[in-house]
Parts: sequence; structure tokens; C-alpha cells
Amino acid sequence: MEETLKELIGVIKGMNTRLESIDERLGLIDGRLDSLEGRFELVESRLDSLEGRFDSLEGRFDSLEGRFDSLEGRFDSLESRFDSLESRFETLESRFETLESRFETLEGRFDSLEVRQAEGFRQTNERLDRIEKRLDLTFQQVAATAEDITTLNSFTERLDAQHNLIAKIEESVEILKVKVQY
Repeated sequence: MEETLKELIGVIKGMNTRLESIDERLGLIDGRLDSLEGRFELVESRLDSLEGRFDSLEGRFDSLEGRFDSLEGRFDSLESRFDSLESRFETLESRFETLESRFETLEGRFDSLEVRQAEGFRQTNERLDRIEKRLDLTFQQVAATAEDITTLNSFTERLDAQHNLIAKIEESVEILKVKVQY
């Protein structure tokens, strides 16, 4: 009985250790997600900066249109600048595609992690169910043992009462013997 309880306590301690390990792993994942969130914010700030630059360029193009007739010679130089910007935009587009590919890879890894985590929880729940069944059986055995002890105590009390009664009867017989002899 004690061995079973010790075994159950050992199993529970093992489960606590495993759950703490899982909690630590989830903490690491949370940290990684925080890191990714910081990277997303950096990308967003870069996009905001680029958007501001494009807004600025748009304003410049508007002013150039108004002065187009008189500034045709300067337009050629602006056109080359635009080509440079377009090249930069293509570079940014390529970088965004790379980021998108990396995000898809991360998403696949997170999906895989989610599947493994679900399997781990399923196995943990199965183990906990088995432990719960063992505990129920143990409690039933303890209750049955308690009933047996109560029954034995009742028999012991009866035997003590009969012993006392026999002792009183023997004492009375001895007294009667003494009285009969006189």
C-alpha cells in the first residue's frame, strides 16, 4: 500500500518536472515570438519610412508636371533618378519576397510545433487519466481496509468484554467456593 503511494508520488513528481519543462519551452517560444514581433515592428518602421519617401517623391512629381514645359532637360535627370528608385523598389520587393518565404518557413515550423505540442498534451492527459484511475483504486482499497479495521476493532471490543465477563464469573465462582466451605 505504501509502495503504491510512494510510486504514485514519484509519478506525480515526474509529471510536475515534465510540466515545468514544457512551461520553460513555452517561455522560450514566447521569447522567440517577442523577438519576431520586434523584427516586424522594424520592418513596419522601414515601410513607413519608405512610404514617406514615396509620398515625398509623389509631391516632387506633381511639382515637376507643373514645370514640365520649362524643365524638359532636367526631366531626363529626374527620369534616371526614378530608374534608380525603381531599381531600389525592385530590391525591396525582392527582400519582401525573401521575408515572406522566411515567414512561411516559420509558419510551417510553428505548425509542426503545434502538432508536437498537441501530441504531448494528449499523452500527458492519458497518463493523468491512468494515474487518476490508480488513485481511485487506491482510495477504494484504503476505504475497504478502514472498514476491515473497524470490524476488527468491534470484534476486539467484544472479546475484551467477554474476557471481563469471564473474569467476573470466575471471581464470583471463587467467592461462592469460599462461602460454601465455611
